Amino acid sequence: MKLLYVITAAEFGGASVHVLQLIKYFAQAGHEVGLVCAPEKNLIDEVKNLKVKLYLNPYFVRKVNLRQDILSLKVVFRAVKNFKPDIIHAHSTKAGYAARIIGKILRIKKVVFTAHGWCFTEGAPGWRGMLSVIERFMAFFTSKIICVSNYDRDLAISYKIAPKEKLKVIYNGIEKFSGKICEGKKRDHFKILFIGRFSPQKDPITLLDAVSRLNSERCELLLVGDGELKTSVEKFIRDKRLNEKVRILGSLKREATIKEIANSDIFVLTTNWEGLPIVILEAMASGKPVIATKVGGIPEIVKNGENGFLVEAGDSKGVALALEKLINSPELIVQMGESGRKIATNAFTIDLMLRRTAELYNSL
Repeated sequence: MKLLYVITAAEFGGASVHVLQLIKYFAQAGHEVGLVCAPEKNLIDEVKNLKVKLYLNPYFVRKVNLRQDILSLKVVFRAVKNFKPDIIHAHSTKAGYAARIIGKILRIKKVVFTAHGWCFTEGAPGWRGMLSVIERFMAFFTSKIICVSNYDRDLAISYKIAPKEKLKVIYNGIEKFSGKICEGKKRDHFKILFIGRFSPQKDPITLLDAVSRLNSERCELLLVGDGELKTSVEKFIRDKRLNEKVRILGSLKREATIKEIANSDIFVLTTNWEGLPIVILEAMASGKPVIATKVGGIPEIVKNGENGFLVEAGDSKGVALALEKLINSPELIVQMGESGRKIATNAFTIDLMLRRTAELYNSL
């Protein structure tokens, strides 16, 4: 098959990791693979040694920009016309619009869209009603829609985005991970880890506020990421005098990010809306208990009281209480870490995700 992947993301996040997994697998399996993406260095570096036809789209930007959005369509048009794919597989909202519009214009019969969390999901900003209407219209140009969680599938059904038979749930998958499990005894120091964009969606300020509430001096918070809220994050750290407890590591390469997961004790994600975060699965597979917000598909992977704690979005007090429970009970960290590892390695493997995606392609 000739497979063309289209993704908007200009940073190496969960959707990019997912697309990279697909590209590696299908390229190595002997299929012809193409990729249309923003000029994101980490993603480009990862695929450059694979036999992948690369089409860079500098007009793929996160914010709505009419001029750049129109220009991005031209790049996708040229890529599809040049590559002549059997299947187009688009990821992320803007790429999904562009790929499906161009696919319709150029009469590509098989177009797949993966929703890594719907743009009209609960908690997301903007005109959710209008966005759901656009998605309903775009579904006419889509052969199959992959939802990364049952939550997203149910949301699509409730908004009448597409017939049930057009919607397919395929969970994100992760590779085998190794990481130290916190010793089940009293300790003097615990590493808390956050990985994500410094953005309103990921809401690092809520986590910082939670850490500022902790009475214990035995913890250190590491923030991996960058983004538009960086100045606000730095100001909060100064104002709350958290310099001794918080370190900003910036955006890291994938290998370094995985190393930080392995060396941490507790993983926290205070996101306001989400699909099914790969980074949580990676933390679970590495044996880390997870504190996360009760949004999107997260409750499908984090079982409250079993492999971590779930809190409401924006609830810094809830996050602080969960952190205190874990810091005061290393045995609980061990128990929840082992439980999370079993869940991730049994139900959310990369092999399962790839096999189900291949089955979907073959069904088309």
